[in-house]
Amino acid sequence: MLWIARVGDPGVGDPGVGDPRHEKGVEVGKGSKRAARQAQALAALRSSQDEPARLPVGERTEGGSTVRSVAASDRVYRCPGCDQEVAGVPHVVAWPVGDPDSRRHWHSPCWTHRGRRAPGVLRGRGAPRH
Repeated sequence: MLWIARVGDPGVGDPGVGDPRHEKGVEVGKGSKRAARQAQALAALRSSQDEPARLPVGERTEGGSTVRSVAASDRVYRCPGCDQEVAGVPHVVAWPVGDPDSRRHWHSPCWTHRGRRAPGVLRGRGAPRH
């Protein structure tokens, strides 16, 4: 036997009636939470296209330099602040804004205190100390 529901019958066209989600307090017909998050992300993306470009996550600008904190690495770098090796420790990579080819790896404290440091004199082993 075929049953045909008519508009006006209980449960027909009435959102939530007879729906187990309705008894649990979930709004029916409003869309899922995932759809709401996606719509929110899309709206944020559209509004951010009108704004100037932002730095990637983890990068910041300090006094004309772009700075990124990085994790420890197996590679060995030379810190321009103390002229010692940067190896196996979390550190900072800094470069002039717009010139990423000039990036340098600094110890975090060396970068923080770079304004208070006296100019370093690089000497060879047998050079005089005057």
